[in-house]
Amino acid sequence: MGVSLNYRFEPARPLDQNERGELLRLVSEANAAEPSTAEPIEFFEAGGDGTEQWHGSSKLPLEGADIQAWLQHALATLSTLRRRFPEADWEVDLEEAPVDWDEGRGFSLPGLDDPAVMGAFLGF
Repeated sequence: MGVSLNYRFEPARPLDQNERGELLRLVSEANAAEPSTAEPIEFFEAGGDGTEQWHGSSKLPLEGADIQAWLQHALATLSTLRRRFPEADWEVDLEEAPVDWDEGRGFSLPGLDDPAVMGAFLGF
């Protein structure tokens, strides 16, 4: 059993071919830059009723220090994507605990830079 970071966005309008390509390129580049053994960030398209939704979920690595570094990387990646697609409705959570958005910092969690706080938050 592991802890997962879940993410979803619904664009205000369907992404065109160039935007889809850019989304996938940005995610691929971010995953290539992350050397941990955590699951990569991946987006899958879903939707209905004329809407388009992109969603994904990634399990965190099992090691304490790796978790912190991976979360920092993943949230920075999701922040880059939100800034690229700001008109979309975004939701990010860590095991159903909402991840806050701040225009200056991007997606962040309280204590993300403090291993003791993150360990207590994640239960180890």
